Amino acid sequence: MVARQGGRGFHELSPRERDVLAEMALGLSNAEIARKLFISPHTVKNHITSIYRKMGVDDRTRVVLMAIRSGLVSLEPLEPGEAGKGGDARGGGPAAPPKKG
Repeated sequence: MVARQGGRGFHELSPRERDVLAEMALGLSNAEIARKLFISPHTVKNHITSIYRKMGVDDRTRVVLMAIRSGLVSLEPLEPGEAGKGGDARGGGPAAPPKKG
């Protein structure tokens, strides 16, 4: 999929849209993002629609890849099955507990 003409870029995103995008980069579903950010799933959907419009794309994977490549979000290495269990795509979330054994 090719970005549509008129995508203005990440500088257009609101702080809350950046929060949503960071959670998207961690692989969270809309419902998980809503719970984590204390907003409704409908509000998450509205933010994602706005992100797509501002970026000129309509694909979740593409917008996340654009954010990673631009340095807007960075990914912390996750253990299998850890997506959505804390942490932060911006690198400021809680650290994972140490492994036993």
